[in-house]
Amino acid sequence: MPIGSNAVYVPAGIEYAGGWSGQITRDEELIGLNPNDPLKSLNGEEWVHVPPSMEHDGSWNGCAVFLRDDNNTIVQGQPLELSPGGNPSWQYDYTFFGNDEYLSLYGEGRGGCHGGSGLSGIGGSLRPGELNGPSPIRHVLKINLWAKRFLSCQSNGYRWPAYRADAYMDCGSYGGDNPALRMGSLLAIHPSVNCDTAVSSGHARKLCHALQDYGAYVVDDTYWDVHAFALDANAEFGDGGSFHDDMQDLFQILHVVDNNSATNLGGGGTPRAPLAPPFAN
Repeated sequence: MPIGSNAVYVPAGIEYAGGWSGQITRDEELIGLNPNDPLKSLNGEEWVHVPPSMEHDGSWNGCAVFLRDDNNTIVQGQPLELSPGGNPSWQYDYTFFGNDEYLSLYGEGRGGCHGGSGLSGIGGSLRPGELNGPSPIRHVLKINLWAKRFLSCQSNGYRWPAYRADAYMDCGSYGGDNPALRMGSLLAIHPSVNCDTAVSSGHARKLCHALQDYGAYVVDDTYWDVHAFALDANAEFGDGGSFHDDMQDLFQILHVVDNNSATNLGGGGTPRAPLAPPFAN
């Protein structure tokens, strides 16, 4: 859903993150949704389509999403352990939400394997070709922030659409002073910003437009002084030059869309961008 004309913008108060020499980092997601990929046994319990070259060593978040053998529903979990051509496994299963046994590709798409929020490992993910291609990004994004610096512990540290905050959440680990900025907050670039002149990197410019038209949800805690985007492990990210400096500048002008809710998506009003086309089977 795009940001709406009635959106209420509150400055997020995000500052420069100096870890990793100021580079914007990647929270890589392992995404296997091709029904032509081989079927493999997940945790020895069910069959899912797995890209033959996919691998992960079970470290970090390792948020993973696989299409089940019905080619309709998905399973999600973390951290993924997988050798190329092998059978995947994970420690924490984030597949079941509400009354749905499995999440359908045609459903709400909200729940998933981001442990800090319970949000999706596919919705909002930057995918291969999106930053290098000629078309604009036409969906919301996902970012991670250092909770100790920026996320508030108010209202249990989260807001819709997040299902929760981190299990360790308290007012020490979530030390931000802006009550509007919590796990699950929708962040966006204010409409007054001219993205074509605000940054010079082509990738940063494309992300600026996406952040202005659709925004980004906070889905996890980076747990140190960096900002991060959640993206497909195979996606490109950064085109050199001023990219990281430009993105640091954009993070510092992000606003919380404070009236985003389940009944008022993107703040309501006239959407800033056309809706994406419906799924075609």
